[in-house]
Amino acid sequence: MINYSSFNKSNATNDSDIVRRYGYIKKRNTNDTLLKESQLKTKSKLLAWFVSKCHTINKRENIYRALRKYLEIDVYGQCGTLQCPKEDHSSSSNCYHLLETKYKFYLAFENSHCKDYVTEKLFETLKRNVVPIVYGEVNYQKISPPNSLIEISKFANLSKHQELSTLLLQIKEQNNQILAWKRSQSTVALVPRSLPEKFPVLFSLRNNSHVEELENYIALKENLDSLSVFLSSLGGRDVNNRVNVILRYVFDDRLASTYNFCGKRSNKTAIKDLHLRKAIIDSIKRVSTQTTEKEIDSTIKNWLKHAPERVKLSQRCSTSNLNYV
Repeated sequence: MINYSSFNKSNATNDSDIVRRYGYIKKRNTNDTLLKESQLKTKSKLLAWFVSKCHTINKRENIYRALRKYLEIDVYGQCGTLQCPKEDHSSSSNCYHLLETKYKFYLAFENSHCKDYVTEKLFETLKRNVVPIVYGEVNYQKISPPNSLIEISKFANLSKHQELSTLLLQIKEQNNQILAWKRSQSTVALVPRSLPEKFPVLFSLRNNSHVEELENYIALKENLDSLSVFLSSLGGRDVNNRVNVILRYVFDDRLASTYNFCGKRSNKTAIKDLHLRKAIIDSIKRVSTQTTEKEIDSTIKNWLKHAPERVKLSQRCSTSNLNYV
């Protein structure tokens, strides 16, 4: 029997073998437009909250009730009186556009407390020049730029006047801090949760005709970039683990056993000449900017080297299982 609670936890925490991200902080491109103070001055409202679950396990609604006594908070959705504008775009897209143009702060409260559990709320908010006020069981310092958010959990008792005053003062001062980090070398990247509809193949790749289709598709830079962004959402504890996870996702072991890095021995195909190798390297560097191409290639070589052993092991396991049928 599968314990689904444990299964989900095993794939959601940062020390899992496989991690799926909603977003990450990356180095700013020199061509990116920097946030200007005038952009913040046009924001006419202080705080917003988009919420559909009115009663939660972690009682985030109690924190909202404490804050609304002192701050004007606009609540959108099933738990409030406001609705996002309805246009041709998706409802969530309209909500975030409204957030970016009108509000300075957003209650990015998770609906439950689990280790490392953080959803798109944080990254969507940071991307839109809004300061998130967060509430969750996460080491936010590891996944966000310095001074880019307010952790409500650091204020143990909002009923105490001193702690509440400190929080309110921090909210007032945060405008200058968001300008500071937006002008730094960090920016926010959101990760797509699926591949484009017109993506030509299904992973994992099982034969060379699939590889050829993929290579033709990602020969276009925009398609290669799209794939590398998607692959960057797959990850693990360290660079080696991330590369292995991506390779396991992309290649069936039987097909991988017909490849090596240079293709000079045993009539194997060289991966070094594939656009796919470039996509894998780019995907790792999006998340781990200090990682060198040489380090990534070394892990690719090692993973391909052991592919035949994994095939044999899989065959032995299959034979063993048949003996019990």
